[in-house]
Amino acid sequence: MTVDRKCLINWVGGKRLLRKTIAPLIPKDIKSYIEPFGGGGWVLFYKDRWADLEIYNDLDGRLVNLFRIVKYHPNALKEELKYGKKGITLISLVVTIVVLLILAGVTIATLSGDNRNFN
Repeated sequence: MTVDRKCLINWVGGKRLLRKTIAPLIPKDIKSYIEPFGGGGWVLFYKDRWADLEIYNDLDGRLVNLFRIVKYHPNALKEELKYGKKGITLISLVVTIVVLLILAGVTIATLSGDNRNFN
């Protein structure tokens, strides 16, 4: 199985196969991009930058928490993953996602009302 390095995880119902169809439907001159069904982030990370303000959101707080950990605690996550069977592959994937999150300046929010800007 090939893993796309622009995404941290594969998610059931994800938009990986639809991202090339969805992307042209998004206007080029938007000021903000809000991903209400973030999942694995396939559409958000498909392009380097959609808008000045980008917000990742998902009803599943576990996903939001995962992206927060990747962005704000990459070293701790790296240590945890180091002991997994595929640690080296996962670590390189996590580092790629950390860089993407930092460069994108992604704001992370949840539908439960936790919509603080973590940048």
